[in-house]
Amino acid sequence: MKWLLLGMLLLLTTGCQSEHSLHIDNDIQGNTLLVAHTKEPALSIINPDIHELIEEVSLPFSVHSMVQGEGRIFATSQQEEMLYELSLTDGSLRPIIDIGDGVAEMLYDDGTLYATRPFHQEIVKMDVENESIETLAASGEHPHSMALDDGELYVANVYGNTVDVIDKERFEIARTIDVIGRPTGMIAYDEGILVGGHGPFGELNTEMHTYETSEETQIEVGLMPVAFLETTEGIVGVSHGSHEVFLYDTESKQVTDRLEVAHNPYYLVQANDEVAVSSLDGDEISFIDPQTWELIQAVEVAAGPHVMLYLEES
Repeated sequence: MKWLLLGMLLLLTTGCQSEHSLHIDNDIQGNTLLVAHTKEPALSIINPDIHELIEEVSLPFSVHSMVQGEGRIFATSQQEEMLYELSLTDGSLRPIIDIGDGVAEMLYDDGTLYATRPFHQEIVKMDVENESIETLAASGEHPHSMALDDGELYVANVYGNTVDVIDKERFEIARTIDVIGRPTGMIAYDEGILVGGHGPFGELNTEMHTYETSEETQIEVGLMPVAFLETTEGIVGVSHGSHEVFLYDTESKQVTDRLEVAHNPYYLVQANDEVAVSSLDGDEISFIDPQTWELIQAVEVAAGPHVMLYLEES
């Protein structure tokens, strides 16, 4: 009986870490936008050139973070303990590194993957080629959003109300910055870092804040700004509480444009010369022209679209 139970346990353990085969009907070529969903385990494949949904692919789990590097696609789920590599060519989803569960966000930087594990108070550094891992304890509670700037990695601690500045080479905290309450969403730019967030409990935030600059400023942008993207036109952000996308001009330090999109926008990427925005509760991907600030097309997708990845035709 003991050996039977041991065998069943081994089968369950190895089964959770086995390679998955995805059923992809179409031959995916050219520019492609991948959209992972949080409300159901699915991956939407969109042709951003014609703003058309090509296919919806079932996944074995919901993907919560997805990045690319050196021609490879990496994905994780908060419920899974493995880092997976996704191939659109053969439809495989292959486990490559055991990084533990609860990964919230990943960043790729020249052969290195960084990940935050909020419920474990950890920041993870992965050498993808050698499949090695280092972990670092965050100084504050619930590390989540990240940003890269030269030799430093910024990590926002949501319930610590701080940002850890990490020396990438030594992989140690160089300094810690006190920031807005419940920081979420961050970007490094020429002058410093921009931080958004939900604000202190009982007081919802409507501003993004600059830090590591000659003068710290607060810019009114809309209810709960949580994601940012640097473009040639300026910094584009989403305020998920007021369902807006906005354009911030770093020279004038003013918000120059706003556009309402579907309910609860939470993620954005550059796709071609456009900005793609996913709306968690609106179930749409909005394509916006950052020059004219017009909505080009809204593509309906499955429930809960969140993280996106733009793959440019090689």
